[in-house]
Amino acid sequence: MNYKVVNNGRDLSQSFKALSASSYTGVENCETKTDDMFWVHTSHQGWLGAVRRLSATTKNIVVISSDQSYREMCQALVSGSRGYCADDLSVTEIEAVSRSVANGGLWVNESVLCDVIEALAGSAMYQRHELPVGQLTKREAEVVNGILEGKRNEEIAELHGISVRTVKEHVSSILRKYQAKDRVDLLLKLGSFNKPAV
Repeated sequence: MNYKVVNNGRDLSQSFKALSASSYTGVENCETKTDDMFWVHTSHQGWLGAVRRLSATTKNIVVISSDQSYREMCQALVSGSRGYCADDLSVTEIEAVSRSVANGGLWVNESVLCDVIEALAGSAMYQRHELPVGQLTKREAEVVNGILEGKRNEEIAELHGISVRTVKEHVSSILRKYQAKDRVDLLLKLGSFNKPAV
């Protein structure tokens, strides 16, 4: 995979340097090949336009930011990015994000994802279904409530006096029981969105 970073000529992080990434000040002269993974930094003036131009020729685009926000994530994804994350990723994290995006997935930071789930689950249009009795343990039901409240694993663990590892095991069990791929898929399986009244 070829890593190409659009970042206004800023120095590349050590992680990108370790991956032999190329740095670009703009996308005008970027040739796009199927194994290219573009990383557009929000410090780049006109980063949204850069994402839009790149999305005309590739889906392998990730927006990186030093100050992540829900609003910025929405702008990135609507403009054609398939990922949104911090700019201080390790080599392992960059490779994981790249694999996910290259395989057609979507990648967002956990804390921003929790904000999205909280906003969706709290929406007036979201109607949560009753959980079938006996499908989940009491602790799993508590973890589900934490997920729908937008809590991160660490917050759920602290709230219930259990380890983060135990929370992760409960989340895996819950996802398996509902045949959900991730937290967003779980949200959709646990409820539905009603159409707004006209």
